Amino acid sequence: MKQLRDYIDEIRSDECIGGILIAKHFTKKVLDEAKNNGIACCVHSFENVDESSEYSFEKLLSKLKLVLNRSRFIVIGLRGF
Repeated sequence: MKQLRDYIDEIRSDECIGGILIAKHFTKKVLDEAKNNGIACCVHSFENVDESSEYSFEKLLSKLKLVLNRSRFIVIGLRGF
């Protein structure tokens, strides 16, 4: 958390307006610390991925789901990105 906070502070400009952590899940401690540091937390998941199969980067990207953990959830779909 400190590393990300320091990085944000170092390059704060129009190009860097904040920070975000992306993970499969977060503990309450990490969520609280992120909130106190103005850092957003985003949970990732993949739709219908068989871990024993191989996928192209584009195919994995089309299956990626990001959920921003705020007062309400926002689902960010990356299809066609």
